[in-house]
Amino acid sequence: MVIPVRTVIYTVTEKDSVRAIELSPEFCRHKPAVMASARLVAVCEWPCMEQLREGLGPHQCSLGVFQHLRHTGPIPIGARIALAARCVSRSGPYSEWEVEVHDGFELVGSAHLGFVVVDQAEFERRRLHGKHPAEARSPVAGQDHEDVRSIVGLGI
Repeated sequence: MVIPVRTVIYTVTEKDSVRAIELSPEFCRHKPAVMASARLVAVCEWPCMEQLREGLGPHQCSLGVFQHLRHTGPIPIGARIALAARCVSRSGPYSEWEVEVHDGFELVGSAHLGFVVVDQAEFERRRLHGKHPAEARSPVAGQDHEDVRSIVGLGI
């Protein structure tokens, strides 16, 4: 089945700004008012998921499993961007997509994304059952969270 290119237009808002990411002062105070790369990934997924949704049953959903983004130009808040997505490969429930992002001046980004279609209830039963955040052990075996920050070089 050939899936055509899907182009969508998106207007960048303050919630897309790198300043809206409050992980550290570096993110929210010391950056220009431009679209965050993390938000660009999410917006690049949108036209792909729209096309995938057209062939899904009521119990199915698509989940992103692979993201490679090249954020090649600044995207100011208020800009209108065009995202053109096309499926480049499909094997069973897995598909890969290429997305190009233009802001009316230049190519400002491109992404290569992978998705898998799953039965939502089955996914939740098999992959989420028993994963209660309050009961999780440290992501690094034998370390508490303060130790993890020093291990990764945050110097906190």
